[in-house]
Amino acid sequence: MSLLRARRLRNSTGSPKDLWVTDAVLLPNVHKIAVSFTSKEVCFYDILSKQEFQCKHKVQGLKFTPWCSDYWADPFNPDHAVLSIGDNGGQVSVFYFTLARISLLENPRTDSDSADIIRWGELVEGKHRPCYTVTHRGHTPAWVRKVCYLDPLDAVVPCSTRAQSSVLIGWGGGRQAGVYESLLSSQRAARGTWTTTGDSI
Repeated sequence: MSLLRARRLRNSTGSPKDLWVTDAVLLPNVHKIAVSFTSKEVCFYDILSKQEFQCKHKVQGLKFTPWCSDYWADPFNPDHAVLSIGDNGGQVSVFYFTLARISLLENPRTDSDSADIIRWGELVEGKHRPCYTVTHRGHTPAWVRKVCYLDPLDAVVPCSTRAQSSVLIGWGGGRQAGVYESLLSSQRAARGTWTTTGDSI
């Protein structure tokens, strides 16, 4: 394989030498990518710009560093989409978007990148109409190594290297705003699990 194209991502949160990208996932229905950083934030970049990708939204104030992510969009209703993020504190945060093509997130505040700033606490409190969240904490204190959203089950399947919670299946939220309880079932493996994909489940 050969590299076709490279783009530099602007992020005013920190200097480039102190900032690491931990994961990135394509959001094809809204022409964006979601990029997670070691600064405990997730940035949404518009990929249609011809020069450099423009940052549109920043979700800041996460408790832990996001480590892995997965994205799914409803093929029959592209306004409905799910972004799942696993972090190094053992949590999986699930963003349920209900008006994705109109507006992923709402917030009037901007930073020096002209990006909308969204505080994680505001999302948890339900202050953003187009998006609500569900959080699973079954892997704590291990890192979440991989996360996958399974639409037929409306469930997230994260894995970690911790034997007591190597693979979890978490339900909750779905497309019903206001339903925040989650049920967890766990599968144990002596050495934990490093990765999982929806195709193998």
